Amino acid sequence: MECLYIDADNISYKSMDIIDNKINLNKICVKKVFGDWGRTELKNWSKKCLDYGLESIQCQYIGKKQSTDIKLTIEIMEDIYKYNINKIYLITSDSDFTHLCNHIKSNNIYLTVISINDSILQNYSNEYINIKNNLSNYNTIELINDIMGNKNIISYTIFKKHYNQYDTKISLETINNYIDSNNDNFIFYKKTKSTKYIIYVYDIVNNNNINDVIDTHKDVFNIISYENLNKIL
Repeated sequence: MECLYIDADNISYKSMDIIDNKINLNKICVKKVFGDWGRTELKNWSKKCLDYGLESIQCQYIGKKQSTDIKLTIEIMEDIYKYNINKIYLITSDSDFTHLCNHIKSNNIYLTVISINDSILQNYSNEYINIKNNLSNYNTIELINDIMGNKNIISYTIFKKHYNQYDTKISLETINNYIDSNNDNFIFYKKTKSTKYIIYVYDIVNNNNINDVIDTHKDVFNIISYENLNKIL
């Protein structure tokens, strides 16, 4: 029995068409995709779930907590003991899954990891497929979302480091111009002369519940106060 598990927080919906060319999705019995479906950047996964028969698993985003990672890990471990699995496809670009990979392999299950960049997970899998060279057709907002993953805030230095792993025609200058002119989705926040951040603000702008915003964006408000952010917005 073969199973497929997708970390939608770290993999674009566009990857499914490429993955479909890499592996035989029709012979996979369990196909699950994990993410917080209330987040706008994941809305395009809905059609892919229908197209490829994926079971969507809701993972409520809770501040800085990696709820998707935890839920995905638990589901895989439960399925291992529920089914007679001989192969698992793990679709992610998150290196935090090293312990999960070890657990899968320790159960004598063949593990294929499919990712959009180079990752330490290639050392923890039986097979590693890097599809980053096939994802050059991102638009700007999809590229920013993908680089940020499930984070609401990221330092510009780290963002540029991740950006360099992508094979894309979208330049950093284009990304900078997009952020400067589309503050309904992202903003730049310069904390010091040498420290700059990109903040995902869509959920903040479109949520009138102040307590909910503060609770679910603690990573942002550890860097900038709610009051100061609203002055910028």
